[in-house]
Amino acid sequence: MRRIDKILSARREVDGASFSLDNGWRARVFILGEGLARVRLARNGAGRLDRSWSIAAGGFAPMEGRSRDDLTGFSPPPCRFRRGDGFLIEGGQLAVHVRGAPFRILWRRRGAAREFAADRDSGAYYFSEKTSALRHCMRREDGEKFYGLGDKTGPLNRAGRRFRLLQMDAMGYDAELSDPLYSHIPFFIVKRAGAAGACGFFYDNPAAAAMDFGAEIDNYHGLYRHYECEDGDLDYYVLSGGTIAEVVRAFAGLTGRPALPPKWALGFSFSAMSHADAPRAEKVIGAFAKESVRRGVPLAAIHVGSGWQADRRMRRHVFVWNRTRYPHPRRMLAELRGAGIRSVANIKPFVLRTHPKWRECVRRGLFVRDGDGRPAEEEFWGGRAAALDFSNPATIEWWRRHVTEALLKTGFDAAWNDNNEFEIWGEDAVCAGFGRPLPARLMRPVLGMLMTRASVEAARKFRPQSRPFAVSRASAPGIQRWAQTWSGDNRTEWKTLRGNLKAGLNMSLSGLAHFGHDVGGFAGPRPDADMLSRWFELGALLPRFAMNSWNDDGVPTLPWESPSALGAARRAFRLRRRLGPYLYSLCHLAARRGEPIARPVFYDCEGDAATFEECDEMMIGKFILAAPVVSPRARTRRLYLPRAGFAKWHCFHSGQTHRAGRFVEVAATPGRAPLFCPPGAIVPLARERPPAGPEVLFVPPERGGESDFILYEDDGESEDWKRGDCAEIRFQSRAVGRKAGLSISLAGNRPPSFSILDIIIPADERREVQVSAPPGAFRVRVRRRFSR
Repeated sequence: MRRIDKILSARREVDGASFSLDNGWRARVFILGEGLARVRLARNGAGRLDRSWSIAAGGFAPMEGRSRDDLTGFSPPPCRFRRGDGFLIEGGQLAVHVRGAPFRILWRRRGAAREFAADRDSGAYYFSEKTSALRHCMRREDGEKFYGLGDKTGPLNRAGRRFRLLQMDAMGYDAELSDPLYSHIPFFIVKRAGAAGACGFFYDNPAAAAMDFGAEIDNYHGLYRHYECEDGDLDYYVLSGGTIAEVVRAFAGLTGRPALPPKWALGFSFSAMSHADAPRAEKVIGAFAKESVRRGVPLAAIHVGSGWQADRRMRRHVFVWNRTRYPHPRRMLAELRGAGIRSVANIKPFVLRTHPKWRECVRRGLFVRDGDGRPAEEEFWGGRAAALDFSNPATIEWWRRHVTEALLKTGFDAAWNDNNEFEIWGEDAVCAGFGRPLPARLMRPVLGMLMTRASVEAARKFRPQSRPFAVSRASAPGIQRWAQTWSGDNRTEWKTLRGNLKAGLNMSLSGLAHFGHDVGGFAGPRPDADMLSRWFELGALLPRFAMNSWNDDGVPTLPWESPSALGAARRAFRLRRRLGPYLYSLCHLAARRGEPIARPVFYDCEGDAATFEECDEMMIGKFILAAPVVSPRARTRRLYLPRAGFAKWHCFHSGQTHRAGRFVEVAATPGRAPLFCPPGAIVPLARERPPAGPEVLFVPPERGGESDFILYEDDGESEDWKRGDCAEIRFQSRAVGRKAGLSISLAGNRPPSFSILDIIIPADERREVQVSAPPGAFRVRVRRRFSR
C-alpha cells in the first residue's frame, strides 16, 4: 500500500480546515461540536459511498441515506486556524494539530499538554493502487484499553486482539474465540492507563474491515493500532469526553438513541425451532402457552420461528403460510393475545428459487443483481436464493405490503428480522442504491438495517396507535433506532455464559441498549439444571429476556427442564417483575439520553481503577451492581465492590452492608444473582402483590452526597410519551449532617398511577430521613426495612 505523505496546500473552513495532499487525495477536518470532530479523506474529489445510513444527528436519517455533505443537527463551535509547526485547528474543547511528511493528525483537549490520541508518526494513511483498500494507523500506548465493536467475543477489553468487521451467520460460535459474528459496528472507546477522560472513534464505513488493537507488531513503527477496510471511505469521527459515559452518550447522539420498546417487550419471551417446525405446530405452540400458565411461567411473548413459512421439504418461503402445520393461524394468534401473550414472527430477506413469488421478484427487479443483471444467487436455507434489495423503493414497498398481509393482518404483533446479515459474496453484485447503483459489498450492513426499518414502518402504518417493536439479528450503527438485538445463535457452554455477558456489555457501549442472549444457549447439548438456572439469573437482568434453542437432540430447552431449574426460573421471574418499574424507567433514559441500561461497572465507577480489571459484574442503571454466577456448581460469589466516592454497599436482597473498595464473598442462590446498591440509590420496584403501585427502595446518600432518578410511567403501548403523555416522578436526594432528604416532584401530562407511595429505607439507617412530595398527588409512607 502507498502512504499519503505530503500536504500540498491548506485552507481554512468555517468548521475546520481542508488539505490538498499528494496522489490526488484531499482531507477535510471538521469540528462539529464541543468534543466532536470528523476526518474525511477522498481521492480525486469523490468518495466511494456518497451517503451514510448510520449518522442521525438532529434525528435526520432518510431511508435513501444521508448525504455525507449534510451537517444537519451538528453545532460547530467557532474555529481558529493557525499555521506554524504544521497547522493547528482549535474549536470547542478540541485542538487538532495537522502535520505533513508523512500526513498525520494529533488530537488534544484545549489546555492539555498531552495528546489524547495521535496518528502514527511513521505513517498513518495508506491506500492501495490495485484495490479499494484503505488503512489508518494510530499510536498505541502500553496499558491502553479498548471497548466497543458490538458483539465481539473474548474479554471485555479488546486490547491485543484483531477483529474482522463482517456480518456472518455464525451459529454455535465459540464465545471466547470466534470472529466475525453478526454485527458490523466500527466504533470503539479508548481508555488510557492513569489518564483522565476517554475518547471514541467511529469509522462510518459499512464495507468489510479489520480492526487491530495490538495483535499486529512491526519493529519499524513502534506500538500502533489500525483500521483497514477492503473498500469504501476513510470517514471517521472522534468523540472526546471527560468520562466513558460522555463518549457513549455522544455516540448515541451521533447515530441515534434507542427506540423505546412497548412495555410487554420487557417480559419473558420464548421460541423453539422444533415447535415452529412441528407437523402440528399450531397445537404444539398452543399447548406450550397453556403449560406455561399451569407452571407459573409469566410468558409475555412467543417468538414463532420460521417454520410457519417452511414447506414440506423445510424450505423457508418467506411470507408463505404452511397451512398444514398452521391451519388456523388467526385463531392461534388471537388465542395467544387473549391469554395476554404477544406474538413475533420470524422473517428472512432471501427468496428461494422455489418460492411462489420468485418470478414476480425477478420480473420486478427486487433482488440484488450480479454483473450480468441477473439475481445475485447465494446458498441459503433450502437451496439457491437471492437477497431482496432494500435500497430499491419497489422492494421496500413489496416487503411492507407482505409484512402487513402475512403478519400483521393475521395477528402477529411484531417482526423478528432474522438471517439479515446479507451474505452476498459475488464481487460484482450491485444494489439499486435508490437510483444510484452501489456495489453490494458496500451495502451489506445497510441492507439489514433497511429491512428492519421497513418492517417497523409497516407496523407503524398498520397500527398507528401502537408503539412498533422489532427484533434484528444483524446490527450496525443506527439499528438501535428501530430494533432490539441479541448475541445470535450461541452455544450451550459455561464459557458462553461468561463470554456473552462480556459481549453484551460491549454491545451496550456500542449503542445497542436493548440487547440480550438466548437463555440456556441456542445450539449444542442440552443445558443441565445448574447451567440453565444461571442463564435465567443473567437473562432476568438484561433488557431482552428471551429463550430460544435448537439442541443437538432436537428437543427444545424448556423453563421446566427440571424441578431445580424451574425453581431458579421462578426466582428470576419474580426479580424481573420486581425490577419492572426501574427497568422501564431505564428504557426511557436510553431513549431520551442514549444511556445504556446494563453496562460495565467502570461506566459508573470510573474513578476506581480496579473496575477496569476483567470481571463478571455489571451495573443495571447507576443504582444496582449485579454479580451473576457464570461458573458451575458455585453457591457463593466473589466480587469486588468499587470505591466510587462512598464507603459501603448494601445487599439488595438482605440489606446487609459491605465496605467499598474490597472483595467480598456472598451467597449466590441459583436464579437470584447477588445485587448491591450504593448510597444514594433510588430504585422503584413493583410490589409483591399487584395491582398496588410501586414502592421505592431508597438508600440515603452518605454525608454531603446527592443523587437523583426519574420514575417514568406511560401507557406502555403508544408513542404518546413523545408528546408529553407521561408521568415523570422525579426523586432528588441529599444528605446534610445527620439528616437525609428525599424530594419528590412531578412533571408530564399524565398523573401517577398510584395513590400511595412507600419509601423503603434500610432498617439499620440511623439518620433522620425527611421526604417531601407534592401535596395531594399521592400519600407517602416511609418504612424501615429492605427488599426481599
